[in-house]
Formats: sequence, structure tokens, C-alpha cells
Amino acid sequence: MSLKVLYDGQGKQGNSAPEIEFSIVAIHGLNPSGEANHGYSTWTKGDHIWLRDSLPESLPTCRTMLYIYDSRVLGRTKERFAHEASQLLEAISAERDECPRRPLFFIGHSLGGILIKQALVNGQANPKHQDILSATFALIFMGTPHQGPSDSSRILFGKTCAEIVRSVQGDASDDMMQAVEKNSIFSDTLKENWRHQQKNYQFISCHETIDPIVPYDSAILGLGGDQETILRRRTDHGDVCRFDLEDETDQEDFKTLLSNIKRLYKKATNAGEGSRGQDFSHSKAVLTSLSDLLDSLRAFGDNPRYAIIEQNCDDTLQWVWLKKDRGGPGLVEWFGSDDGLFWISGKPGAGKSTFCKFIECHNNTTDLLQSTSPGRTLLTSFYFWDLGQPSERTFSGLLHNLLLQLLDHIPELVPAAIIHFQKLKGHNSHSSTRSSIWSETELQTVFKNILQAKVPDTTVLCIIDGLDECDERSFHTMLQFLLKLATATSNSNLKFKILCSGRPANFIDITFTSYPCLTLQNYTWSDIENYLNARIQTVTDYLPPDARRSRIIAEIVEGVIGKAEGVFMWARVVAEDLVALIAAGCEEELYAKIKELPPELEHLYDSIISKIPLQTRHQTYNYLQLQAFSPGDDGPRNLLGMTLASHSPNEVRGPPSDADWWSPEKKIVECHRMRRILQNSCRGLINLPHYNPSWTEDEQINLFCCGEVNVHKSIKDYLFGSRAEKQNERVWSGVAKNKLIPFNLQRTSFYFHLLKVDKTTRIEALPRGIWRPGDREGLMVSTFKAFLTALSCSQYDKIDLSVTWLPAVEELFKVKSSSSTEVGDFYDAVCANSYIEFERRTGDPAIEAWNTDLLCLAVKYGQIPYLEAKLRQIPHLRKGRPLLHYLFLGIDGISYETFEPIVKFLHRRGFRFNKVFNGRTTWEYILIWLQAWPMNESWERDFYDKILVLCLDLGADPNQKVIFPTHQCSALHVVLAKHQLSSQRQKALVKAFIMHGAATNAKDSNGCTVIQMAEQNWPQTVTLLKSGTLRPLKKQPFVSKSRNLMPKRQRPRLPQSKNRCWLK
Repeated sequence: MSLKVLYDGQGKQGNSAPEIEFSIVAIHGLNPSGEANHGYSTWTKGDHIWLRDSLPESLPTCRTMLYIYDSRVLGRTKERFAHEASQLLEAISAERDECPRRPLFFIGHSLGGILIKQALVNGQANPKHQDILSATFALIFMGTPHQGPSDSSRILFGKTCAEIVRSVQGDASDDMMQAVEKNSIFSDTLKENWRHQQKNYQFISCHETIDPIVPYDSAILGLGGDQETILRRRTDHGDVCRFDLEDETDQEDFKTLLSNIKRLYKKATNAGEGSRGQDFSHSKAVLTSLSDLLDSLRAFGDNPRYAIIEQNCDDTLQWVWLKKDRGGPGLVEWFGSDDGLFWISGKPGAGKSTFCKFIECHNNTTDLLQSTSPGRTLLTSFYFWDLGQPSERTFSGLLHNLLLQLLDHIPELVPAAIIHFQKLKGHNSHSSTRSSIWSETELQTVFKNILQAKVPDTTVLCIIDGLDECDERSFHTMLQFLLKLATATSNSNLKFKILCSGRPANFIDITFTSYPCLTLQNYTWSDIENYLNARIQTVTDYLPPDARRSRIIAEIVEGVIGKAEGVFMWARVVAEDLVALIAAGCEEELYAKIKELPPELEHLYDSIISKIPLQTRHQTYNYLQLQAFSPGDDGPRNLLGMTLASHSPNEVRGPPSDADWWSPEKKIVECHRMRRILQNSCRGLINLPHYNPSWTEDEQINLFCCGEVNVHKSIKDYLFGSRAEKQNERVWSGVAKNKLIPFNLQRTSFYFHLLKVDKTTRIEALPRGIWRPGDREGLMVSTFKAFLTALSCSQYDKIDLSVTWLPAVEELFKVKSSSSTEVGDFYDAVCANSYIEFERRTGDPAIEAWNTDLLCLAVKYGQIPYLEAKLRQIPHLRKGRPLLHYLFLGIDGISYETFEPIVKFLHRRGFRFNKVFNGRTTWEYILIWLQAWPMNESWERDFYDKILVLCLDLGADPNQKVIFPTHQCSALHVVLAKHQLSSQRQKALVKAFIMHGAATNAKDSNGCTVIQMAEQNWPQTVTLLKSGTLRPLKKQPFVSKSRNLMPKRQRPRLPQSKNRCWLK
């Protein structure tokens, strides 16, 4: 593995050129047959290597190199592929040690182009290679198959790679063929990082035309003409990167390629040093921590919403590039102004997300940013989506995602973030697959440090869509944060320009009133006209010319444009009806159709639903409810999931049978049936995957059965928003109420069905937010926890499901398991993370068997009716953890409304907080969780103070000794630690402890008194505490200073169930 210099850039005689101005590195593709000279023969036609024999004549100051490596291994694993990409970076770094800022071009043939992309992605995570990323200007792909964002593109990509293997080796090995065809070796190359990174480069994409192995759609990136040049090679796949200048066709193709390389060469050398590679160095400690830092952000900043936003139609949105004096919205002028924020407002369905995606992807955006900003530029984006996964609905998700993008592209910011990250890890070793180590407060602190960091002049454009879809608890904080980014950078070389969008909202309008604003629906009238004409033309092109029909259509289009009032989604829904009437030759009916169409989007939904037969309209409600309230992260995300969710709850709750095994044929048949039902009952209100009869069985499963199903946010607002009650009276009156399934019963039934079906079907239908490969918890455990969560939420529907569904769980597991011990291990696994987390925090000895059963889980998930029925049958004196413990496992998510009724019920049944288990009382467990849990800002939100007072009222010891691994303290010390609780509520909490007999002169093992801690953290309570010091103490609180009084025992391993397939 090495770089071989074909031409050193110093002229034919070695001294005719004064200086090397840029470098080209060419990388060959797959070599499964192990041809010794493959690195050279890839570029050779006859005896002619154009990179060595022809290119230097026109570009004498260009240094040309070949990367030679063993490409037989590329088809094995993605890890090997990523390693090879890193080796490429190392080889280039060694050659460019003295000239790290010299412009760099890459040329890749076939799968060698994918290796280039992988190398650039790897370089993002390694600061030592930032100079390569900064210097890379252009990428030339010659017959390279690119993986697109859709499932169909992935299938095409895998099959194309397999064809490439066959083309270079007639009988490829089975393991290699499976690796490339299943797309396993390139699975990480075109994820979020590459999507953002590709904006930094110029591209030339060459595609073959003779017996093409790589289809045209796969050989291009699909970028704008200002960023990607597409060249046609009149040759096959093997010769797409070779030129014989004796051949006239090759001469013409080479001339075209050369002229484009020259153009990019001039652009690169004129770009200026200010926007090119900056010096960057870190300590060894920083380098070793960087990967952990980025991983901690990446896991909770995922934003897949971008991939499913529709592209703008051809010839639309071009008005945005007009200057204001020519009718434009002022966006062009904003780039050069001092305003740090531009606000895009629009009605529901106006196309705000599509608009933001258009701005992000268009080359004009990058050009405007660079031409109006000194120094470097960076484009970042985030798309809120309240129907998406948790990271897409919260301010925390925005902070994670934005910080990750900044650290990926601006290496000078890494030290400030790493210092905070290391402190955070030192103070808090919490590591969960379900919650981030970063809180919103900590992330905002990092941003504050970043704004003060010394960096070269850098302008960051942040495109943030869907502000109104941010979780309401942090909505106002998010707006203030954006304002700070837009305005608090006057003294920093790091400047932010915020381009954000959302629905009109009073608070947003007031907050952004001083900034330029674009009201989207005022500008999209011509876009709607272009879309309607293009959509109708897809039908009329196949009809004979008819002047009368053309006149009618022109009048109808004008009427639709007027009624749409700039709402693109309204026009799109209506266009489908118009196209159907035109195709059927019913032009006369178009006038009646346009008259009956209401102008408001919600009235349009009324019109659509009112035409659905009353006897099946309950299905419409049930299916739309399931999608609107249960988005893809915790509900049916695809057609197979909707098929499982559509089964009757009574049918699902039945005993397991052979019908629970879903063969591929059954999935395809059932999904076709489900699609027809959804089409008939939802009439275009729900987005469904398309079907291609030419697909193979695997493609039908992956692209059709597992195809995305979703609804627009406006559907959710229409059905369940603030004005939904009146609308429901209009469209749902007459529907049999007993046929409307409560939402949480739908979810409970869906997850129970997932527990019953085979493992493959479970993986294919499971919501993306419930379980992912690599999660610490097993697939079955994650599914069961989702079932229990849905069951616990049924109280909001004012129905109890536990007395019917939990016995069904018992029967199901009896059939699936081989013994009661196996079932017990499974129940233990449901709580294992909480057990382990607590024992790790406290240093307690591990318990080999926790004796968890369904009764314990009923406590954890608040199922009182089931508990009442069970506790009549069994005594409460049971082995293992006390039942009250299960109410506090993962206490960060508990609410007072859940806590109060169940704790009172258990107290009536004889369960007490002062019972000892594993050396601690239940009350001590509660106090430790509240002290140690990193997300302690939820004290105020989740009423932990009320929980503590209730425990005291029910007999908890106010002078409880709390033992931590490093110190001991009293219960009042825990209450007076730092947490986010209002001073008024904190004083009330302290007063409750005093009234119950808490010792206000207690000391911890370090000698700190309760009053001293209050003076540090809660000075408002000091007077109250001093007034309670005369209360007599029953005993001296603490004398021991031992670090840990708990007995030492050997920690056993967790229960293992490797051979029990039903747990997987």
C-alpha cells in the first residue's frame, strides 16, 4: 500500500516548472482476482497511461500519483473497507508533509470512488487529517456507483457492486458477492457526514454508455450543474477511465475531461489561502478523546428527516435567487447584510421543509455564502419533526446535531469542547444507550465556550426547519438560543447566520420581529402553476390533441391556483383528482370539481373524509390516529408494521399459533391487502410505498413491505389539534363509537403482536426508536418494554388493559420458553440496566438473582388492577427486591401522577419504605437515585419534591443514612444538593423534612453540616433550618468515615441466555 508518483510536477526535464501547484491522486477499484499490475492497468489502454503520458503536457505543474493497494479484500467487511480508507489518508499525509495546503484532486475508478468517499468521511473524525479535507477541492468519479438515500437506491447500489465484481472476475467467491450485494461493506459511507461534507467539493462524474454495468442514475450524484459536471464516455465500464489518443472518440472524450480539470484547477488555485487548510494540532489526549466526544453527540443528534423530505419540482423556487428590486424575497441581500437571522414563515403545507432542503442543496447558497463572508464558510442544517424520533423533536437533539457538525468541520473548536467533555465524564460516568451524557445546560455551556474560542474568520450558515415542531417544554429556550447565535458573535471570528422556518406563531413573530422575514405562500403561486401543468402533462401527452380540452384545463389550473392560496400541499392533493378525471375523459366534471373544493386545507380534509362510506370511516380514524400519534420511532413505521397493527386486539391476544410465523410470501400478500385498505379508507391522506412488479422477492420485502408509511403534520393537527373537536363533529358524526379503537390499545396490541411473530418479522416491523442493532438490550427485551410502556399509557384513555393483557403475556412466555427459570431471567433482563447502573454508582455487591417477575414489572409500569388481582392470590412476603424498589428503577422518567396511587396502594398492602434489601432500605435507594441521576434538572418538572414528601408521610425515615462510595450523608444533605427546583418549592421541601423530625445539625462523613450545605446551595433555607436545630435528636447521625460500609462480595456475571432464541 503506497503512493506511486507518475509525474512529479517539475516538468519533463525535472526543472521546467517553478513550483508544483496542485496534486492528483488516482485510485483503482476492486481487484478480486489479485492481478499484480492492477493499479497501473486500470488506467492503461494499449501502452498509454494518460495520467502519465498526456495530462502533464497540459498541466505541467500538477503532480500525479497512483494509490496502489490490495483491493482483493474490499469485498469482505465494512471494517476492512474503512481501514483501507484510513490507510489511504496516512499515505497521502506522508507525501504532503511539507505542503499540506496544496490543492488536491482525487480520481476514482469504479469502487475506488467509494474508497475516496470513505476516506474523506474518516478524515472528519481525525484532526490530523483535517489538512487533507481542507485541501481537497475536486473529486472525479469514473464509473463509480453511488448509494442514494432511498431503499431502492440501496438495492440498486448493492446489485451494481455485484455486477462490478462479476465483470472483473467471472466467478466471484460467494462471500464477496454476498458482501457487496447486501451492501454491507459500504454501509457507513453515505450517511449524514457525507451528505454534509459533499457540499465542500466540486465533482466530475463520468458514466459509461456501452453495456453499462453502473447505470446512469447510479453513476451521478444528482447535484446542481454548478457543483457537478456529468461527462458521457462512449465506452464500457472497464475502459471508462482509459484513453487511447490514437482513437478519435477517446480524443474527444479526453479533451472534454481535460478542459473540465483545467477549469477546476484554475478555480482551486484562485480560491485563496484564506479558505484553505488551516494549521491544526492537538495533544495526544485530545486525539484519543475526540472519537468518544463525537460518538456521544452522534448517538443523540440523529436527523433522518432530511432524507424523506420531497425535492422541489422542476422549475420551482427559482424566484428565491432574485434580488429584492426584481421581486425577490430579500434572501440574496441578507447573505451580505449584518442581520444574523432570516425567518421563513408559512401556512401548514406551504412547503417550508422542501424550501429549506432546496436552499441547503443549491450551489447558489454556497456561492453567496462564500462571496459575502471573509475566510472559511460552513453550511449546517437541522430539521425538526414532531412525528420523528426523539432527537428530531427536542432542543437537545438540535444542540447535539449542530455541535457535531461544527466539530466535524471546524477543528479549532475541538479543544474547547473536549475539555468540557472530559470534565463531564470525570464527574458523571453515566453510560446509557437510551439517554445522553449531555444535558441541554451542558451543551449550551459548550456553545458559550465555542463562541469565545480563537478561530480564523469563519461563517456558519445554520438552516433550521420546523421551529414550531420543537417540544414545547424547551421551545422558548430554543428560540433564545438561536437569537444568541445570531447576535452574540460581534466580538468573535466565528459568525453564525440562522435561516429558520416554521408556521406562524405569535411568540416566534414577536421574537423575530426585527429580522427579515419571508412569507412563503406569497411567492409560490407560479410554482403551483408549474407543478399542476407538469403533473397534468403526464396524462395529456398520451391523449390526442384537443383544443377544447386544453382550454378547459387552462381555466381549471387557474382556478386551482387561486384556491390554493400558495399552499403547495393543497394543490398536490387536488392535482391527483384532476389527473384522474382528465385520464378518464371527464373534462366537463372538472368545473364541478373545482367549485366544490374548499380553499382551506382542513376543509379539504373534511371534503375527502366525508366521501368515505360511513360504514368504513372508523377505519380511516383508526389508521390516521395510529400514524399521527405513533410516529416511526415508537409506532408502525412501514407497511408491514401497519399490517400487524391492523389486526383485531382480541385476535392478537389469543394463544400463539403457526400463523405467527410470517413467510416472505405471506408478508407480500398481506402488505398488498393492507395497502388497498389504506388507499380506500384514507384516500390520499396517508403516504404509502409504491410497488414495482419487476422487483425480486427480497426487493418486495425491503422496498414495499418495509417501505415508509407516514402522514403530514397537518393531518395530525386536523384530527387531534386544538380545533379538532368541532371538526370531528363534522366528519365523524354517525361513526360507530365502539369501532373507534383507543390509541394506546392500538399500540399495546401492536407490540404484543411483535412479541408473538418470528424474529425476522419483528426486526422488519419494529419501530426504529425501540431497538437498533448494537443496543445493549436484546430485541425481545426492548419489544417487551415498549409493550409495557404502551400498557401503562392506557390510563390516559381511561381504560385498564393490564387485567387482560398481562395474563396473555404469561401464557405467551410459557409457550415460548423452556422453563420458569428462563422466564425469570427474561424478566430480570427488563430491569438489568437499572440494576447494574445503581450497583455501579453505589459500589454495592451485585445480586446474582433479582427474582423479578411480572408482578414486579406491574409495579414499575403502574398496573394497579393487575396488582390487586395478583396480591389477593400470593403473599407480599416474597424473596428478592421489595416491590417498592421497582417503582424507582430509572426514576428519571417517573411522574407524580404515576407514583402517588401505586405507592399508596402498596403501602395499604403492607409494603414499607424502611425495609432493608442488599444492605439498604427502599427509602435510601430513592435518595441515591435523586442525588446521582445526571438529569437532575427534571426535579422541577417531575415533582420529585412531592414524591419525597409523600414518602415521609408514609413513614420514611427523615434521618435516613445514605451511603455513597466516597462519603456518607443524611437525607437532608441529599435534598440540599444542587438541583433545579424553585426556591419556594425547595423551602417547602426542607420544612416537610423538619416537621417529620429531620436532624438539622447532622454532619456528613466529611464534616459538612446540613446548614453549611444549605449556605452553599440554598441560602434561602438557612433561616428555616436554624429554627429547627432545637428539635431533639434520637441518635447521633454519623461517626464513621469509612468509604464504603457495604460488605465485599464477588460480583457474579449477569444471567446469560445465549441459547434461548426467543429472547433474542
